[in-house]
Amino acid sequence: MADVIAYIDELVAKARKAQQEFEVYCKTQEDIDKVVRAIGKTIYDNRVELAQLAHDETGMGTAQMKQGKIIATTTSQWNIMRGHKSMGHIENIRKEPGVKVIAKPIGVIGCVCPTTNPVITIAANGMMAVKCRNAAIIAAHPRAKKTTERVLELVRAAIAELGAPADLMQCISAEMSSIDATSALLKACDTNI
Repeated sequence: MADVIAYIDELVAKARKAQQEFEVYCKTQEDIDKVVRAIGKTIYDNRVELAQLAHDETGMGTAQMKQGKIIATTTSQWNIMRGHKSMGHIENIRKEPGVKVIAKPIGVIGCVCPTTNPVITIAANGMMAVKCRNAAIIAAHPRAKKTTERVLELVRAAIAELGAPADLMQCISAEMSSIDATSALLKACDTNI
């Protein structure tokens, strides 16, 4: 168990560092949105491979059905987020007089990824976390480890290509994945989804 906790602590430390670097990287809302869009677009562009991998590994649904979910999730998630502020002074939705709302990241978010939707869970959670300048660490379901790692491999490359820190998005490796690792992750993160 000590090895698991040390491993999770290392992941969280890398995520915290990446999240802090991302705050500096994001000089404008457009900087954030480029990274968020890249996450969704990368998953969308690789939907055929990822849907087939998810189906083959989990045995759930069909590859065609999973492609449809990837298209629906990545496009709707982007369309919902596009144009909305997530840094600096944002609208006071409660319209309370004298109240200013300043968007601030939470930090590192632990995400549990089910076997049913390993690709779209990463797309949705990743895009939401990064939109608010947070880092996310994914705990894969044991029957979706390879899919989770492949999605993160693609997403991390896309993030890095933009000059943002790749460690904004990470996952527990297939070798370390376990109930104990997931529990340790959820305890170590600032919040969980």
